[in-house]
Amino acid sequence: MYLRTLLLAPLALLPLWALVALPAQAEACGLFTDATAPQGYGAAINFFSGAREVVVNATCGDATFTPEVGSSRTNSSNFAFYTTGYLWSGSAWEKYSLTPANDDATETGDWILGDGEGASLSYVSDYDPTYFVAYACHWHQSQWKCGCQTSSCSTPAWQLQAVRNPAAPQTGGGTGSGSGSGEGGSTGGASITMQELINAVTKQHEVSPLPSVPAYYSFAKYARPNMVTQPERIDSRVGRNKTTINPWNHIDSLRSSGPNNAYVEMGPLYMAVHDGNRWQEWNVGVPCKGYTYGFAEMVKPLDTDVVTCGENAAFAGIGHKGWNRADRHLHGWVKNGKRNFPSNNIQYAIVWGTARMVPIDPNRSADLDGEHYLYAVGMDPKTPGDTNQIYEVTHGHHRLIKPSWRVYVGHTMSPATLRRLCREENLPPSLPFVGSCD
Repeated sequence: MYLRTLLLAPLALLPLWALVALPAQAEACGLFTDATAPQGYGAAINFFSGAREVVVNATCGDATFTPEVGSSRTNSSNFAFYTTGYLWSGSAWEKYSLTPANDDATETGDWILGDGEGASLSYVSDYDPTYFVAYACHWHQSQWKCGCQTSSCSTPAWQLQAVRNPAAPQTGGGTGSGSGSGEGGSTGGASITMQELINAVTKQHEVSPLPSVPAYYSFAKYARPNMVTQPERIDSRVGRNKTTINPWNHIDSLRSSGPNNAYVEMGPLYMAVHDGNRWQEWNVGVPCKGYTYGFAEMVKPLDTDVVTCGENAAFAGIGHKGWNRADRHLHGWVKNGKRNFPSNNIQYAIVWGTARMVPIDPNRSADLDGEHYLYAVGMDPKTPGDTNQIYEVTHGHHRLIKPSWRVYVGHTMSPATLRRLCREENLPPSLPFVGSCD
């Protein structure tokens, strides 16, 4: 076993401008605790021990945290790591050093065999996660497996971990601030897989036809566009000679009454468009505006004060604020959410957002899993002065709202295009994609 056989990860690191999928902080300090990691990064776990324990981790104090590499199942005979890691400052990657954690660990050049730790590092933010990476290797079947994204370790990458300051002020709490569980609009580990992206243009809505629209509407059963009823619009330029694009969201009521002590928490809306050469993407913000409409009509809003806006999330549901009837659905949007981009230049488009059920009063029991609502997102092309716009770039896949965060998406790409872009590592950088490209 020679250290010269180790594969050094590329020194170029992906920027971390807009990660949106993070688990809520548990007792362990590291937030990434399973095999999922944002596209382009290695997982923080050991794929080879059977326990799949975290090997890129940290311990957290009130003002600083300490990076750690290794576990109770690793030692100098089966584990090694690079002595340099990187911390995301908010605008760039900055170096930090790792050293042996115990007498078993041995330093050889730029590598250490065994477990390690870094010096104490300051949190980058009191409110947002602090990200850092390390590069670790496992001795498995007589060869080194380094920077593993999967158990095959076919494409080495820096292994990403994140921490939060446990002593930081928490946004939210109670019903007035619209914080739900007090996680301040965190998306709680929500991610989307290739199959879910494909389902968005091939499968019917999770409740179909939608109860809130006439069954003959073209989006009553499927997203628009889709491979079943509108294949000609998939992978095609949008056209329409519009100058801006605008994201929106829907909440569809499914039952005759609202859930007990529960409403919908909605995260920010994201858009990305591809002009044939590259992606341009936007975190448009939280959908704090919304009206309700009667079933089967979008002519006149019935309730115009239905959304509570928090710092990082919005909240709505039957019985909350002005939404008092179950036979109405919500159409929401982001104030000043339009972005300038010619619709004729859009080759591919995708919009996504997150939602979950949360208690209105966290001190009372709540019906969080009664399947009361569907959620969907979409994107329209606009020109200033347009009224009664009925053509969309995409009207997304309607899915049930659960107690855990889910990613909801609408897009214009075929399964073949999605897989190709994934293999080229050319999906939108901020899309919380996880898993295989197949």
